[in-house]
Amino acid sequence: MSESPKPRIDPSIIAALIGVVGTIIVTFITLRVNQPRALESTPIPPAAVFFTETIAPSPNPTDTVEVGDPSSTPEPPTSTPEPIPTPTVIPAGADWTQNCISSVWRPFPTDIVASRDDKGCLIQLVDRFYTSSGRLGFTFDERVTGATMYGLFTQLPTDGTASIRFHLNQITTGEVMIGVFAQPDVTSKGALLVMPSNNNVKNQRMLLKTMPGQETFSQTSGPLHSDTATYDATFSFTGGTVEGKLSNNQVDLESVPVLSAEKWLFVGYQVLNGTNRIQAEFFDLVITPR
Repeated sequence: MSESPKPRIDPSIIAALIGVVGTIIVTFITLRVNQPRALESTPIPPAAVFFTETIAPSPNPTDTVEVGDPSSTPEPPTSTPEPIPTPTVIPAGADWTQNCISSVWRPFPTDIVASRDDKGCLIQLVDRFYTSSGRLGFTFDERVTGATMYGLFTQLPTDGTASIRFHLNQITTGEVMIGVFAQPDVTSKGALLVMPSNNNVKNQRMLLKTMPGQETFSQTSGPLHSDTATYDATFSFTGGTVEGKLSNNQVDLESVPVLSAEKWLFVGYQVLNGTNRIQAEFFDLVITPR
């Protein structure tokens, strides 16, 4: 049996199909090319981000840190000390008018302990010295077995004057003394005005003695009289001498050689063997440099 011949496709039909397919392809490409492109979005830069440090900084050496914090190096807290006000020093003489014994005074003997209050005044009693009604006073009423000098020293200018008034309440076995020395020590060179014991202080004999040694240099021709037992003395001093005058400079006790650039005023008393009753007051002290 013979095979049937295979059917053949008409070439014209194939050409027509190829044309149709080509047309479709061209049309598709044209449409893709001319199709409006979607707008591309403009990229937005990321917003700037700022980070705040939340970790506590390491403490400085002066920071106060909780005890036991493993990340810290704790140190004891330091406090700023409060300034301590410096007491105002009141000059000698002006202090008595304020009922104060200023720190410009040095007690003698030096073993006398004298502390200051918050105003800079020596806490009274200083030995037996006190202030009252603007005056410096002392009272001694005891029995002793030897002679001893007590008093207060304050520094003077090298050249100048020191005037002072004093009231004698009582001098029984003992002496009231005022003088100018080369050092704050009664064993240094100086001139010492001495009011010796007397039963009637309204008629008082006075002597100027050289120091040390208490040798009489000069004295009043007789007792000085005062109805109130109040007297005055003025010392004029230079680098080489100390001159003493009494009764408003009317009585001149002359000049004692005291060669020293320093000068110190002494006010005080001396107790002698036996029962001593001495009481006196000093006031109106005026120190004037020359």
